[in-house]
Amino acid sequence: MINTVTVAGYLGNDPKTVVLESKLVITKFSIAVNEVRGKGADRKELTHWIDCTAFGILASTIDKFLTKGSKVTVAGKLNQQKWESEGKKMSRLVVIVENIAFMSKAAEESTSTEEEPQDITDDVIAA
Repeated sequence: MINTVTVAGYLGNDPKTVVLESKLVITKFSIAVNEVRGKGADRKELTHWIDCTAFGILASTIDKFLTKGSKVTVAGKLNQQKWESEGKKMSRLVVIVENIAFMSKAAEESTSTEEEPQDITDDVIAA
């Protein structure tokens, strides 16, 4: 079976990072992915929110360099989280981040033109 997903979009908020007693770093963030449906008067723009979780040095790097509005491309695996709330079964899909490319920082977005993605995966693995 193949479980691979790649999404590109903008961070909706600053990443939230916690460090466990075991020293494991976990960073969670959401990416807004826009989709346009229809044409003319029927045109609608939808925003899909993709929850992402990163671990270890990759999580630390995301926390250090990314802020709300940063443009990124994330690759990873889908993970279904299940829980019960008030007797009702709930679930959601989360991307477990394996690779990330920084497309731009939030502050650069308004002034930059198209730029090459910065894939920091090799730098993170080497650290």
